[in-house]
Amino acid sequence: MTREEAATAIGWLRNGPVKVHTFLEDAFGYKVADEIMEGLKAAVTALRGPIPDPETGLVPCGNCGSAPIIEKLGAGGFWRKTKCPKGCISTDYEPADSSKITWNKAHGYKEEA
Repeated sequence: MTREEAATAIGWLRNGPVKVHTFLEDAFGYKVADEIMEGLKAAVTALRGPIPDPETGLVPCGNCGSAPIIEKLGAGGFWRKTKCPKGCISTDYEPADSSKITWNKAHGYKEEA
C-alpha cells in the first residue's frame, strides 16, 4: 500500500459512510471519540506529506514550518539559494530549477511525474 492509498483509506474511515464517530462515542465517550477523529485527520495529513506553495513551488521548512526565502545571485538571478528564514536549513547556490528540487526533496516532497 502506498502512502496515498493509506491516506485515502484513513480518510474514508474518517469521512466515509460508516459512522465511526458514533461507534467510538458509544464505546469510549465523546471526548475520546473526538481525539481519535483528530488523530485520523493528522494521520492523513502526515501521509500525504508537504504541499508546495502555489506561487513559489516550494514546500515549507520541515523543522519550523516557515515559508522558505529565495536568494538570487548574479545577473538575472540564475543562481539561487533557498533557505529557511529562521536559519534551520538552506541549499547551496545552484541553478534555479535545481534549487527548488533540492529544497523540496530534502523536505520529503516527491515531484510529480
